[in-house]
Amino acid sequence: MAENPHEEVPTPSEPLEEPRPPQEMSEKEAEDASRRMAAKMRAEESFNTEVTAFRATQEKIMQSAEDRLPPSCPSCQSYVRADRDQMSIQKNAECYTCFTKTETHKTEVAKDTLRAEETNRIGSLDLSDYEEWLFGDEIGQISLARLMTKVKREGYNYKPWQISIGATAWSMENYHNTELVETRHIVERMPIKELIDHIPESTQDIIHVINSVKRAEESIAPVESSGMGNKPLLILVGVSGVAALLPILLSRR
Repeated sequence: MAENPHEEVPTPSEPLEEPRPPQEMSEKEAEDASRRMAAKMRAEESFNTEVTAFRATQEKIMQSAEDRLPPSCPSCQSYVRADRDQMSIQKNAECYTCFTKTETHKTEVAKDTLRAEETNRIGSLDLSDYEEWLFGDEIGQISLARLMTKVKREGYNYKPWQISIGATAWSMENYHNTELVETRHIVERMPIKELIDHIPESTQDIIHVINSVKRAEESIAPVESSGMGNKPLLILVGVSGVAALLPILLSRR
């Protein structure tokens, strides 16, 4: 039987590729996604580290630049270079120009003026008034008692009035416009040897000078009543001279 030329000869079929299970594909994709995520996180961490280091470097540079700038006044926001302005900022929290416009500055100036007037007045007192100022109240008596204790501890046996006069004379010689509290603080800590050098040994010279002054004062009254020209003025000058010698006699033994 003849073969039909038009009849197709069957060819062997190629084996078909078997599809992968869906579970296997999802696990592989999950691993790839996990690796990509880890790489991304490492890149972000590296980037953040670099940014942090960069910011720290910039902050150091900015801080160094600010440290080299002069201080600025909080009130007028201007940079100050003068020593007076910088000291005013430290003390008053604003530059000297701004501070001088405030009532606080005016008050401080008034206080300083009164304080200067008071210290000048104290420095011009005579010995007795200065002694009253120094030891004339309860705190002053405590200061005097401290001096007496120090003197007795050194083996001396002076009377309170001697120590008081000696300390007063020493303080007058070393007075430098200090207030009462500070002056007492200095007096209580004076060297004992210098105190001893200013203590009078007896009252004889003191009594003699005081009596001379009293006699001169008594002679002024009748002279003034009789109208004897310029004699009262001369007598008054003499009395003033004797009174001026009193601190000198008391200041040294």
